[in-house]
Amino acid sequence: MLLGAIFLAFFLGTFQNVHAQETIIVPNTFTPNNDGINDEFKVNLNGNKVLNYNISIFTNWGILIFNSNNSNINWDGRTTSGLKAIDGTYFYVIDFNGKQYKGTILVLE
Repeated sequence: MLLGAIFLAFFLGTFQNVHAQETIIVPNTFTPNNDGINDEFKVNLNGNKVLNYNISIFTNWGILIFNSNNSNINWDGRTTSGLKAIDGTYFYVIDFNGKQYKGTILVLE
């Protein structure tokens, strides 16, 4: 049950762009283990109008493993070659409506 405690303690990061009156919510942990719970890395755009959007996920070596410019497509924990990403920390860069957000995502089985 310790995993549940970690999940609750580290689940969300919130970014607010006060100049544009936008708030997005970015999870920092997900579990792509196909149990139907928290299986995708999904950015909550909180109802904001999407003018432009791009998300890139990188390994800690800087290798791009996921990229999308569609805010409705979420990362399922697989690499661009279709392989399952190993447990660990990955980096994201989100470009949303002219603002860039960067952070880390922890993938747990």
